Amino acid sequence: MNRETIQGWVAEQIHLDPATATSALLAKLDDLTARAEAMCVRQLLDLPEFRRLVW
Repeated sequence: MNRETIQGWVAEQIHLDPATATSALLAKLDDLTARAEAMCVRQLLDLPEFRRLVW
């Protein structure tokens, strides 16, 4: 999953068309996308299969 995919999903959830959105709404979309990305990363790190690299 990449940023564009997540951003598209977020836009769908809030019924926003990025092509016609105002700059304020695009800023909100960017903020919500960053939050969704962070949540995805936290969930991936919590997977039992995840192994941290040891240096």
